[in-house]
Amino acid sequence: MGGVVQTILKRVTKGKGGVAGIVITAGLTLVQSVLRKPGIQASLKVLIHKILPGGEDYNHYHRAVVKVAEEIVSLFKSRQFNPNRIAIDGVPGSGKSTLAAELADRLGMSVECLDHRNMDEPLLFDKDRTIYEHHRLLRTQDIDNFNVIIYIDEPVEISQKKVLQRKRGGYLVDIMDYDKLKVIGEKAFAVAEGESITIEESFTKVKFRPESGFKALENITAELQNKGLNRENLNKEQALFLCVENKASKGFIAYINPRAYEKELLSALTAGLLHTTKRKRGW
Repeated sequence: MGGVVQTILKRVTKGKGGVAGIVITAGLTLVQSVLRKPGIQASLKVLIHKILPGGEDYNHYHRAVVKVAEEIVSLFKSRQFNPNRIAIDGVPGSGKSTLAAELADRLGMSVECLDHRNMDEPLLFDKDRTIYEHHRLLRTQDIDNFNVIIYIDEPVEISQKKVLQRKRGGYLVDIMDYDKLKVIGEKAFAVAEGESITIEESFTKVKFRPESGFKALENITAELQNKGLNRENLNKEQALFLCVENKASKGFIAYINPRAYEKELLSALTAGLLHTTKRKRGW
């Protein structure tokens, strides 16, 4: 792909100088450098596999997720607990969808992925025997709708590697601040009351809803008050950000890495200016 762009770059910029030369050279250089980003490469491979079938399916971590699902089901059985609604959270690539599917198969439940729902608004979780999953589920919603919450507390470098290996959604590795996603997710799980149970040999944590509820909002409010802060007019995600970063933020945009393509943009501009300089000097 990079070779094609390089060829176009040479042909299109031939004889071009001034502003036009800068713009064309910078634009094509930017495309070339962005195409080298790991997340973009992974996303392009998905398109190629759709056009040319035969690529390997993503299943490298499936066996480990199966074991986690079995351990969670054993935990439920040991407590004679029959879940009605389960929430699963974790950064992109941590295995939420796979775990939800494995649990649903063993518990006779259905799965609802919330990827295309507006998580900035309260959702109605009214389906019985359903497992809901999303990477912003615990931080944005009233978790007392669930009698079990699960958080996959996986190190970001592992989740990022898995995203690139599965290829689907690879661009997220480039544009999202995984560390920020992780720290707010951890906080959303931590403020919920109930015993945190870590599934053996995994990063998966489980909490059962206490009789009095998870009391997440109450605990967030109390923490902010202890810091001399007020959560009035703030939604749950904003309040969590205020607890962690002392600044209220919300929405998908709050996790975008503003410097994701900084290096590529600088390289493109430098290439454009260098091209024009060479043209003027007759190099």
